[in-house]
Formats: sequence, C-alpha cells, structure tokens
Amino acid sequence: PGGYSLPRGAKLLDAIAAASGPTQKASLEDVTIYKGGVIAEGMGAPIGAGKVLFSGKVTENPEVRPGDVVHVESRFISVSVFGRVSRPGTMELPRGARVLDAVGAVGGILADGDHTQVSLTRSGAEGPADSIDLDKVLRDPGDAANRPLSDGDLIYVPQVSRQVAVMGEVVRPGVYQYAQDMTLMDVLATAGGPTRMADLEQVRVYRGEDVDDALTLSVADDRLRYVGDLKSNPRVRPGDIVMIPSGAIRVQVLGRVARTGEVEVRKGATVLDAISAAGGISASGDGSRVVLTREGAESREIDVDALLAGGGSGFEVAYGDVLFVPEANRKVAVMGSVLRPGLYDFKPGMRLVEALAMAGGTTATANLSKVMVYSGDEAAEIALGGSPSKGEYIDPTKGNNPALAFGDIVIVPPAKSINWSQISAMLTIMNQLMSIITR
Repeated sequence: PGGYSLPRGAKLLDAIAAASGPTQKASLEDVTIYKGGVIAEGMGAPIGAGKVLFSGKVTENPEVRPGDVVHVESRFISVSVFGRVSRPGTMELPRGARVLDAVGAVGGILADGDHTQVSLTRSGAEGPADSIDLDKVLRDPGDAANRPLSDGDLIYVPQVSRQVAVMGEVVRPGVYQYAQDMTLMDVLATAGGPTRMADLEQVRVYRGEDVDDALTLSVADDRLRYVGDLKSNPRVRPGDIVMIPSGAIRVQVLGRVARTGEVEVRKGATVLDAISAAGGISASGDGSRVVLTREGAESREIDVDALLAGGGSGFEVAYGDVLFVPEANRKVAVMGSVLRPGLYDFKPGMRLVEALAMAGGTTATANLSKVMVYSGDEAAEIALGGSPSKGEYIDPTKGNNPALAFGDIVIVPPAKSINWSQISAMLTIMNQLMSIITR
C-alpha cells in the first residue's frame, strides 16, 4: 500500500499492479475508489475518505485520477474470541461470518462457559457491549442474535456462575455448588430438605442473575422461570435461585389450652391440628364447646371431644382464625336423701354409686329402689337394692350401677310417704342446677 505515479488514463488494474498486485486475502469483488482520501501512515485503509467514486468489482476497471485512493477489501475479517472457549485468541474469518461461526472457529464454549451471557464488542463502537444468548441462537441459527461480524470485533464468553441459591422454607437456606444435570429435588436435598411449613405446591425458580449474594437479592417476577409443584422436578441451571414459600397459617388459640397464644400450622390444617399445636386442651377445658371465630363470618361451636372420639379431622382453619376453649363446667348434682347434697366434680368413667359416695352416701331413710337420674331431657329410675333402714348397704357388684355423664342430676327419694311440696321444691332446685351445670 502507498502512493504511486501513474500515466494519464491509467485504470484501476494499473493502480493495483503498481502496488505489486493483490494479496492472497484480497477481495477483488469489493474495491472502492475515493476522491480526496488520505492514507494513514502504516495502514492500507483510507482515513477521512472523501466522495466514493466507485464501489464494485475490480474487473469493471474504471479510470483513476490524480488524488484518488483505491481501497481493496480483504476477503477476511479479524475477530478476537476470549473467555471460556477452547482456543481463545484472534483469528481471520471469511467476510460475512457470524457470531456462531466465530465461536465454532475457536473450538466452542467450555463446560463452565455461560452460553446465555456472551458479549459482543463492536470495533470502534461506543457504548456497552451487546449481550447474546447463544442457547437461543443454537436453537435457531437464523435468529437475529446471530449477528454478522465486522473486522476488529471482540467476543467474550464469561464463566458461568456454578452455584444455585436456595431460599425460604428449607432446613439450611444458602448458596450451593451446582452439579451437572441437577434437578429441583437435588437442590432441595442439598439444602437439608423442606421444613414442616414449606408449601411444595408453589415452588419458584428465578433465573438470570449471579447468585454470589443471592440471599440479599430481591427477586422479581420478570425473572421467574418456573412455578409449580415440586413433583414436576425440573432441571435447574447454574445461577438459578430456588424459592420455597411458606405454607404456614397463623391461628390464635385461647382459653383452656396448655399454651395460649398464636400458633403456626400448615395450610389445610384443622381445628384439631391447631389445638394440638397449642399443647392440647387442659384438664379444665371443655372440648365439647370450642368456639371458632373467623373474620367476616359468624362464630361456630365445634365439639372437639366428639371429633376425637369419632376419629374425624374437623373443620379446616384459615389465616387469622381464633379458637377459644372454654372452661369446663363438668359437674354432677346429687340431691335428696344423701348426707351432703350438692354439686360434685365429674370424672371420666364415673358411675352412680361413686357419685353417691362423694355426697357422703345415702341417709337411713333413703329409698334406693327408686333413685332418679336425669341426663339432659331424659330421666331413668334406678333400683340400687338394699335398705339403709334395715342396715343393708349398696353392693355395686349386684345392683344397677350405670355410668354418668357430666351435667347429670341424681335424686335419691326418701323411703317414707312422698311429700309433694318437698318434691316440688326439689324439682325447682333441680331445674336451676341443670341451667347452671349445662350452660
């Protein structure tokens, strides 16, 4: 390349011949003649070239004039490819080569190279480098991301972030080393598995960021790549952030339970689960009248004792529910011809004779053949046998000794003639007692 003196009327081929002819790399189909161009020292390309007089094939052989600059393009471009590739360096590629051609020319991307974050820096261009997802290009080589290259372009393949972050309801949240073909379940196992409160139906996988500081990231939905059931078990990729959300429901459990206050139970938990989380109903609690209060709905009474006895699961609780276990009024009333008439604490499995014993036993005038037991709306006449007036005493193994329920009223009538005013007074007291011990 350089300046040459040519005879008047010389043509393009004459100018090229004066410069010792084209090189092996010359593209004789891509020649440009500039008017008023200037050749930079040590370079064969026109700098600050003026008007283009000709652009085409050398065989067209137009005339050249004094001051013209002839530029013969190379059939090759020089492109540099660095980073995580097999043979990084600068190479010559045929003009018109694309990104995928350059990556292939250096032997492809290494196993730890990030296909999704390849950068392309244009020669002489200002501003940030272009980011290219080669995975997308490999799926469709005709994609616009597989851009044609120019002389002096630089391609850089970064090292992939070989880590996966696990956050949320796992035993050991943190950042873990990625393994080849790692799946969602593999990641979960590496983090110690899900906690009791994990919602495995709403697992989320975010993609597209370095996870070196993943535990402080604020993940956004535009990076969401998967949401669904853990059983789907998709493969994860280096740099993924796996979020295991909580399925916990907070419920207030108050009243006669072992530990009053707020408890956490899993989504889908029942009244029984919530009471169990609070340590269960205390000895003084009435499990038959547990009250469930929910915002925007009427309170409802639930018989937890019946659920336990019948093996039922009960009503599902929701976030913000309040359960109240009232104090049990577990009493039985013993009246009439006993030494100490009154109310006595009911014990599970209590029978008639035991209730009479708690009241000090029957008097000498008691009529044991007509003992009345009132249970709710029902009444039963019990013949215990024996006659206290004759020195005979009750034998539980021989007499009728039924089991009682809390709220029952036992009346032992006198053996003498019935005093109707006394019976009327007793019934009045009985009704009052029933309203007390059953409310």
